[in-house]
Amino acid sequence: MRWKDIKICKLQITRSLFGWLLYLATELQLDLSKVFSYPLTAVPTGLAWIDGSMDKTDKSTVLKNLEKRVDTVPPVTVDACIVDAMFLMRNLSNLPATFGGVARVILKKLYVCSEEVHFVCDTFRSPLIKDIEHNKPGATNREIAITGPDQQRPKDFSKALHSWKFKTSLFRFLAKEWQKDDYKIIIEDHKLYIGF
Repeated sequence: MRWKDIKICKLQITRSLFGWLLYLATELQLDLSKVFSYPLTAVPTGLAWIDGSMDKTDKSTVLKNLEKRVDTVPPVTVDACIVDAMFLMRNLSNLPATFGGVARVILKKLYVCSEEVHFVCDTFRSPLIKDIEHNKPGATNREIAITGPDQQRPKDFSKALHSWKFKTSLFRFLAKEWQKDDYKIIIEDHKLYIGF
């Protein structure tokens, strides 16, 4: 079904429902202001399609629309840098075979832009809007317990990142791992804040 057809279908459903409400209001002496204080559809059309499936948009679409409205001027100095953990991890390639190696690579990448870095990780608390996708047949949502830096990472790291349970255990591992003395050389005088 095309977008135009869906819009027409939504309007027809809303029009028909409105007609029935108007008929009932006149027959039963209902107060229309009270009737219209409730939605006309079972699920708001901004959240779902007519068939009940979730209406989704890429996060990048919002960013592109915001960028169109803002004139940007490159800063002279960068005092602090905020890094989206998932964006960074999804763009990494040629990762080491162990979780310790992955932690070291990520930490080195963090200090490229500033001496103060805020590493912001997604937080997953159920119930989530994405629970529908997580519970679909074939969805990867298995938990991988990360026991230490020498543990082998999953071969398909990007596929493992689709599991919110894996992401949660990975973020916890990184937070504990970066506190070790082994990382003092990388961190030096930098400041690292982890938002989790």
